[in-house]
Amino acid sequence: MSQRTEVLFLALLLSACAAPPEGATFRGGPVAPDRFGLVILRDGEVPPALTAEQRSEAFAEHFGFIEASARRQELLLSGPFGQPKDVDDMRGLFVFDASEEEEIAALGAGDPTTRMGIFRQDAMTLDTLDLLRQLPEMVRDHASRRVRSRDAGPEVVSYTVLFAEDGPTALTALGSSLFAERVVLLGRLGAPRGGELFGILDVADPEEVRARLAAAGFDVTGVELARWYATPVLREFARPGDGGVAGESPAPSR
Repeated sequence: MSQRTEVLFLALLLSACAAPPEGATFRGGPVAPDRFGLVILRDGEVPPALTAEQRSEAFAEHFGFIEASARRQELLLSGPFGQPKDVDDMRGLFVFDASEEEEIAALGAGDPTTRMGIFRQDAMTLDTLDLLRQLPEMVRDHASRRVRSRDAGPEVVSYTVLFAEDGPTALTALGSSLFAERVVLLGRLGAPRGGELFGILDVADPEEVRARLAAAGFDVTGVELARWYATPVLREFARPGDGGVAGESPAPSR
């Protein structure tokens, strides 16, 4: 997603104005703001005592839940966290096509590993762009291209996930820290993290993000960063003129 589109949109979003830049498009269609559900998976407070076989079965059911929810297009995006990460108990995240807190929590509660106590969940709303609903079709297209071309490229890649308490200031810092064309997705979180900025950056090393934010003069003490793994299709959101979001009158690149 280009800086000119994403930064302008989030500036409006974070000031409670619900309109993307005039003429913003993605894959030939209009772009609009919408509300989704974000669920963060964390270690259970009292993880159950499981044998290796029981744990393997539990995670097989966990992945089955992910696949079934994705087929129903309830689950739009998911992936595990890896190291490094600022909050050690974060294990993964789900983004659901749901806008009410109760519905988001109910969808997340369908995860077998959560029901067993392996994980617990933080569920909240996520205000971002409606292009997320195109992800399931984009993933299917990507899989078909891989089969046709016998592509041996990676099925998952590394990103950096960002949570920033001071959303507007973090947004400004992102726009001035050489990440203009590496912002995949930005959004505003609801309770219990109300007003925080949520971001996905096409940067494999979270420490690179931290260093660049600090170099831009941003106080990184209010920022949580983590490496996160997901489909490479997400990178299409960050490519203006190559399927990514574009404004009607793009500004020249610097």
